[in-house]
Amino acid sequence: MVDVSVDDLIQLYLNTLVLYKNKPIFVDGIGKTKKVTYFDLSTQRNMVVDYKEGIFKAPTRRIGFINIGKSVVYSYRNPVRRYKIGYSHENLKFLTIEVSYPESRSITKERAMSLKSPEIRDSIFNSYPSFETAFMLAKEFNGAYAFDKQFAVCCRNRVWYKTDLVGTVNDSAKTIYDIVFDKEYAHLTLLLDNNYEKATSISRI
Repeated sequence: MVDVSVDDLIQLYLNTLVLYKNKPIFVDGIGKTKKVTYFDLSTQRNMVVDYKEGIFKAPTRRIGFINIGKSVVYSYRNPVRRYKIGYSHENLKFLTIEVSYPESRSITKERAMSLKSPEIRDSIFNSYPSFETAFMLAKEFNGAYAFDKQFAVCCRNRVWYKTDLVGTVNDSAKTIYDIVFDKEYAHLTLLLDNNYEKATSISRI
C-alpha cells in the first residue's frame, strides 16, 4: 500500500468533484491527519471522512448540459497539465448559450460552477427528462431545458447541440422525431436515435 502524503492528497483532491461510494461529492478540505471535509451533492450536507486509499473515484461520465436556474449551462472537460482526479475549475469549462436565463445568465452560470448543486449530480448520472417534458418546462420557465447531455430545447422552439443552434420544433412537438434539424446537422438524429449518451465515457468529450 502506498503511503500518500497530505500534500499529494491536496494536489489530487482538494476543490474537486469526485465519487465517494458512487455518490458525487465536492472535497472542501483535507487536514494534516487526512480527515477530508466534503459536501454531498445528493444530501446537500457537509460531511467528514478519514481518507483511505481508493475511497475516492474519478467520475467516468462527462457532465454536458446542466439543467439549472430554469435554463441550461453546458460543461466540458478542458485538458490541463496539472493533474486532478476529479472535476475542478482547472479542468472544466462552463458555457452559456443564446437562450433566455430567467434567473440571470451570470447567477445561473455561477451556480453551475460551484460544482455543488444537485443538478450537477443529475447530469453526471445522465438523469434527463424526455424531450416532451423538457420542451414543456422550457415553455413554462420561459428558458431552456436539456433532454440529453448534448441536446437542449428552448422556449423559442429552438434546439441546441452543445453550444450550436441546430434545429427547430413547432409548438405541438412531442418527441425527438419532431425536431427539424438544419441541413448541415441532419446527422445528429443518429445520436438521439441510438441513445448515444447511455454508453459514452468522459474520454469522448
